[in-house]
Amino acid sequence: MPLTGLSVGTTYHFAIYEYNASPNCYSTAPTTSTQATRNPGVYASSTTAQIATNAQTGSVHQQVVGLTVVVSGGTDAAATLNSLTFTTTGTTNPSNNISFARIYYTGSSSTFSSATQFGGTIASPSGSHTVSGSLKLATGTNYFWIGYDVPSTATEGNVLDATVT
Repeated sequence: MPLTGLSVGTTYHFAIYEYNASPNCYSTAPTTSTQATRNPGVYASSTTAQIATNAQTGSVHQQVVGLTVVVSGGTDAAATLNSLTFTTTGTTNPSNNISFARIYYTGSSSTFSSATQFGGTIASPSGSHTVSGSLKLATGTNYFWIGYDVPSTATEGNVLDATVT
């Protein structure tokens, strides 16, 4: 049975009884419970930033674009991130210069790390790609990174880039 009129972020205490017909309406001792109402955060904004570094041929996990997703408000996760879509737009000859693409998650840390990958690896990416996964976003700023593996056969002087759509 749904309860209405509760306030977000408030803890309520309940006593639950088993109903047994008259005259003894309650035939057992109550079961007690304490439950806090949900206090979800909400999506506030997201931005991307180009990582301006020179990639070396034969490098792995080369960070190309950073994505920040800001969740404001409550103490509960706002949502579960199910997918991110990115493109290789801006990359000179993606089929020659990118062997694999991955999305990494660093939580609330703005420092790149390849330790936690979101979703699967895209082999030979070119064009638009959607990476699927399941990740609860934390309240505050969540950091993601698009990283490429650059083959040793990549053309020096070409550009690596990405967009998040």
